Amino acid sequence: MTIHKCLYVSRSEFPDRQSGKMVRNCKIQYISDGAIDDENQKGLPVLTAPCDFELFKAFQKLPADYDLEFLVKPDSKGKPQLHVAKASLIDQK
Repeated sequence: MTIHKCLYVSRSEFPDRQSGKMVRNCKIQYISDGAIDDENQKGLPVLTAPCDFELFKAFQKLPADYDLEFLVKPDSKGKPQLHVAKASLIDQK
């Protein structure tokens, strides 16, 4: 279980200029695990990771704690990129 404070999720859908094929994107912003306190940085960095367009529906409440499952996929240039594969709201009773 990897719990993160998720702050924001956005998705977009638009036709590709060259092919006309629909492009669908979804991104999640969440707070990193550890605070930074050094000469040039302080605080909790906000990280952004892509996810599948359909995963948008999993975020019923924000900001909130979610159990995020990550996987590595190649980006458009073949470089490894961290993606969110699953997200489950942590019950805050």
